Amino acid sequence: MYYYHKRRIGGRVVSEYVGGGVVGEAVALQDERNRLEQAERRQADRRVREEMRTLDRQADEVAELIRALAQGMLLATGHHTHRGQWRKRRDG
Repeated sequence: MYYYHKRRIGGRVVSEYVGGGVVGEAVALQDERNRLEQAERRQADRRVREEMRTLDRQADEVAELIRALAQGMLLATGHHTHRGQWRKRRDG
């Protein structure tokens, strides 16, 4: 039994002969452990990104509600928009 370790160098995959027997098995087990740890880290990163997207969506919803509330309050107090700016209506 023998083991080749694969690694990426400059976009290319290179095979390195590690050894056979006990040494080959030990390195193969270590490589497998490293792959599993890396997969777990990627999964954790995905979970964090999804949580951040959820929080961003919730923050956007809250901001939209605040914007609507502020607009309602301004309209109720006699304001209007003029070229994108809120202004108090003149009493005529």
